[in-house]
Amino acid sequence: MGASTGGVEALKTVCAGLPAAFGAAVLVVLHVDAHASILPDIISHHAVLPVAHAFDGESIEAGRIYVAPPDYHMLVEGSTIVLDRGPKEHHTRPALDPLFRSAAEHAGARVIAVVLTGDLNDGAAGVHYVMRAGGTAIVQDPDEAVVPAMPLGALRHGRVDHRLPLADIPAFLSRWAAEQGLPAMASGRGHAMAKLPARPDVDPHSSNRTPFVCPSCKGSLSRRQDEGLQEFRCYVGHRFTLETLAHAQGQSTDETLWSSYRALTEKAMLLHLLAEDARGLGDGERAAMYADNAREAERLAVIAKELTRRAAGTLAEPDPER
Repeated sequence: MGASTGGVEALKTVCAGLPAAFGAAVLVVLHVDAHASILPDIISHHAVLPVAHAFDGESIEAGRIYVAPPDYHMLVEGSTIVLDRGPKEHHTRPALDPLFRSAAEHAGARVIAVVLTGDLNDGAAGVHYVMRAGGTAIVQDPDEAVVPAMPLGALRHGRVDHRLPLADIPAFLSRWAAEQGLPAMASGRGHAMAKLPARPDVDPHSSNRTPFVCPSCKGSLSRRQDEGLQEFRCYVGHRFTLETLAHAQGQSTDETLWSSYRALTEKAMLLHLLAEDARGLGDGERAAMYADNAREAERLAVIAKELTRRAAGTLAEPDPER
C-alpha cells in the first residue's frame, strides 16, 4: 500500500487496524524522497504487527509491516525484498508503481494493491499491472482523503475493485488475507509473468517516440498506451503518467520563464553599468546605445514576468468550487 500527502495518518490508521494474526505481509511506500523518515516508529506506536524499514535481501514474512526506506524503491523479487536506487518515477523515490509492478510480476493473484491519499497519480499504473496479473486493487474513498488525486487517478482509469472508507480497509484486508491463506507471497513467477504486458519500448528509433523530453534527465521519451493508460519512459528508466508528465512540464515552464526574467534583469543591470562606464570615458554615443539596450532589456523583463504569472497554474486540477 502507499500514500503521499496526508499519508502518515492514513497509513497509521490502516496498520493499526490489522490484527496480530494477520496472514499476509504488508509493504508500505510513502513519498519521502531522501528525507529522513520515522514512519516505522509512528506506525509502531499504534500497530500490533512488527514494523521496520525494509533492508535489501530481506525475506518477506506474513504478519510483518515493511516500510520503504528513504530514497529507495522497494521491490519484490520472489519472496525477497530488493531495495533499488533506480530512476525516480513520478519525480519520487520511493514510488508506488515499482512496488506494485514487481509484486504483480512475482506474486500475481496473491497481491492486493492499496492506494491512499496523495497528490498526482502514482499508483494508477501500478494497480493496472496488479489487476492484469489477477490481483486485487482498492483505493481510499477520495471524498474523505486529505488529497484525493492518487485515489482518483486509479479510479479514473477504472482499474480498481473497491472504493472504501479508510476505517473499512483493515477489515477488508483481514478478510482478504484469510481467504488467501499462507504463505502470503508466492516465490514463483509462473502465471503472473504471462499476464503482464511487455515493457514499454524505449528504443530511440521506435515509432513510440514522442517530441517530449524527460524532465529528470532530458532524454527522449517513448510512449506506451494500454487500455486508456498512457505511460512515458526514457531510456534511463524514469517513468511518468500523462498527468505527472504534464505536472513536471508545468514546473519546468515556470522555472524557464523565471530564468528568462532573471537573465533579462541582469542584462539590463550590466548594460546600465556599461553606459555609466562609457559616460565616464566621455563616450556619449556608446553610453546612449547601452542605455537604449538596457531599457529594451527592462521592457522584455517586464513581459517575461507577466508571462510567468499568466502561465502559472495552467496545468493545475480544476477548482471544484467553480
